[in-house]
Formats: sequence, structure tokens, C-alpha cells
Amino acid sequence: MKSITSTPCRILACWLFGIGLSVAEVWPVQRQWSPEEEANYSEWVASLGERSWSNVQEALVSEHNPYRRLDSPKMRFNANAANLPVFLRAYFAYKRKLPFVLTAVESGTDEESGNRSARIFDNISYPGTLQEFFDLIARTVTFETYRTAPDAVDSLTYPIAISARHLRPGVILFSPEGHVALVAEVEPDGTIFLLDAHPDGSLTRIRFSAKLGYHRAPNTGGFRDFRPLTSSAERVGLVLDNAGVPGYSLEQYEFGEAFYDRVRELLMTKKIEPVANYTQAIQEGVYAELLQRVRLVDRGWNVGRTNPIPVPQNIYSATGDWNTYSTAAWDLRIRRAFLLLQGEEDRLVNYATNEPQRLDSFWNAKDLRRALGQHRETLFNELTLTYTNSAGEPVKLSLGQIRDRLWRLSFDPNHPPELRWGADGAERSTAPSNQPRYLLSYAAQQPWRYRLNPKNGPMHPDDADNPVSAPGLYPPGPRQPPADQ
Repeated sequence: MKSITSTPCRILACWLFGIGLSVAEVWPVQRQWSPEEEANYSEWVASLGERSWSNVQEALVSEHNPYRRLDSPKMRFNANAANLPVFLRAYFAYKRKLPFVLTAVESGTDEESGNRSARIFDNISYPGTLQEFFDLIARTVTFETYRTAPDAVDSLTYPIAISARHLRPGVILFSPEGHVALVAEVEPDGTIFLLDAHPDGSLTRIRFSAKLGYHRAPNTGGFRDFRPLTSSAERVGLVLDNAGVPGYSLEQYEFGEAFYDRVRELLMTKKIEPVANYTQAIQEGVYAELLQRVRLVDRGWNVGRTNPIPVPQNIYSATGDWNTYSTAAWDLRIRRAFLLLQGEEDRLVNYATNEPQRLDSFWNAKDLRRALGQHRETLFNELTLTYTNSAGEPVKLSLGQIRDRLWRLSFDPNHPPELRWGADGAERSTAPSNQPRYLLSYAAQQPWRYRLNPKNGPMHPDDADNPVSAPGLYPPGPRQPPADQ
């Protein structure tokens, strides 16, 4: 079986191997990856992914981590949006004394070809300490780590067949748009939940949907698993043979615009209860994102009100404080989530019309459309959040109110909470007295609040490709009842 070994060891390490002496490993290899260990890993990730966390350290010291008592109090564990999957895989390998490989990539000549693995590190031949190895993960793993060609044989991850056997907790979802998350749960009706890391270090449990912005071209994204490894007494390597890799498949790149529906249908082992499924789409797909946003807005204002954060050339790919405290990408995802509720309704009504066997009971399409619309409006009135305004007072908003002001929500951490939540009239009056400064930038950024897709390169509010108005919002407000099927 072919393999690629780690980067040439240092002269001293090679000399020691040559005379038969041992070099201290980062951790020893006492087991090999097997179907049983992969199942253990899936179960462990699923346990961590049962809820959201303020940071990975909180997750690792919780009862959801059975290995927590074995951690040295001196160890520092940090994970962010890009390196969470690799970090958790390394942590589990360390605890279970399994082999582990980390790849560093160099960018490809074009997006279609993907990035190439340029150097690899492993837990046996790496000459540093355990802390240094985990710090290396933090420095080395970026979104580009996952942007490798589907047929590459030296990549850290590879595309898998979409089935309940292969798409399980611990599998990675990568969007070429620059989003990485871990599968945390696959429900019998095909619904997927992900463990998602963010620039501020928080981990959230989110529902898989088109709001994540997956697109198939270039076809370097999708659901990917970690490549199998080989190991010896000296080093660990990657298996360089896609034919021998469990579940390797390019089928997901053929799904096109139907990607999300096809994934759900291929994972479906139980019939759908449509009203409960739609409730979940609203509660987990939209409302949960907004509840997390309350915390993010508070954190941003605590910094931005005293130490203004410069608006970067690109609001979606900045680093530093803007990356940590802005909600530009988060708000884009929330806008998509609201708009995609139409697709959730249409999908369920289409099943009632064309594939009734997928539903747990018979539904007339017209009755189902009406039931879903009525249930949606009930939830939009009942589900609420509370934010703290500039005067320190609580302000309660319903999900329906958020819908009505969706295009006014500010992503800029320099703006007071009233603008961050799209307030108008009396609700906005509590904002600081130097309101004109905020209002000028708030007004200028309006075209960016209409965007549904990020942009590469420098951005300006007057760019020709900025939307000039909000897309038609669906579901509509309560004064516009849903049309009958």
C-alpha cells in the first residue's frame, strides 16, 4: 500500500534512528485506526456536538468529554472556524494513542485544481512537545487545508459517498466559500446537525442547510472524511490510493443545485413528519442563529464603543478584531436562513404532491401549505429574544419583528446595539448622543446588508455588483398570507 511519509526528519533525529535509538514521540502509537476506533471517534464528536459551547476548552472539561481528567492543567487547547475538525481529530488520537498526520498545503494554480499537500507532520517524528504540536495545528490549518481536488491522493481529507454508513459524526463539511464544520448528528429523516466554530472561539450547533453557501463549482468542497494512515516505528504516512479508501466517491459533485435535497434524501431512513420538520427548520435553522447573535452583538459593542475597529477592505475575509467581533458572515447566513424557509415549505409540499411515501401521513398539498404557513406565523410570534440597548435596558423582539427588519440589521461592531438590531423610531432613540457618526456609516453600508453572497477582494459600498434593494422576503409578513398550492 502506497503512503507518503512526513517531512525529512532533522539530522539528529535521523542519526538516532540510524543507530537504533528512539526519539521521543509527541505521543506513542499503541493502537491503529480501525472501524471500531472510527466508531468511537464518531460517538465522541456526537457527544460534544449535542450543544453549543463558549469555546473548545469549555467542551473538553465538560462531562461530554470522557478524557477530561487526563488533561494536564498546563495544556492550552484552542480551536477556531478552520482548524476545529483537525484539532478534535488530533486530540482524540492523542488520548487514544492513535497515529495522526497534519498536512500543510500550497495553493494550486487555479481553484478547479485545488491545493496540494506540500509538507506533512506526524505525532511520531515531530521533534517538538505536545503543546508545540497542537500549536502547530493552530498555525498550519486554514480553510485552504480542505480546498483540495476531489481526486487528490495526498490530501488530508477526501470526498465520501452520501450514505448513513459514511456520513456520520466526525465527517467534515467544507464549503469553497470558506466555511468548515463537523457533522455532529444525522437524524433518521435526513436532517444533519453540525458543530460549527467561529473566530471568537465559540462552538455552535447548527442545522445543515443552503444557508451555509455550499456550491459545487469549483468542486473542492462537500462532505469529506480523514484519509486513512499507515504507521511504522519511525513515522506516520497517508494512504495514497483512493481505490482503497473507505467510502471514497465523487457522487456529491453531480447533485448540482439539488445538493441539499439529495443529501437529505439519501440519508433518510424514516418518514418525515412535515410540521415537526418545518418547526425544526425555524427553531434550529433561524431562531438559534439569532440567539447566538445576541451574545456576539454584546461582545462587539463592548469593544467598538471605546476602541473603534477599522472597517477592512473586505468585510468577509478580514483578520484581527473585525474578524472576531463583526457579524458580517453570520448576518449573511441569517438572511439566507429566512429566505430559505420558502424552500423548506416547497420541499414538504412537493413531497405531499409527488412523493407522498416520504411523509408519515397523507397530506393534501393545499392543506399542508396552509398548515405550514399558520404554524410559521405562530412561531414567529411566540419565539422571542432580548437584547440590551445602549442605555442598559432590555429590549424584547419576536422572530416576526426580526423578519420585518431583517435588511436593517447591522454587522458593524462599531455600531450601538440599536443599529445592530435594526431599530427605528423610539427604539433607536436610546443610542449614544454622537449618533450622526454612527448613522453616516450605517447608511453607507446599506448595500452590504442586502448581500446574500460574500465577495472576494476589496469592497466598497458603491460597487456595481452590490444589490440596490432587498431581495423579496419569503415567508412574507403576517399581512401577506402564504399563497395556496
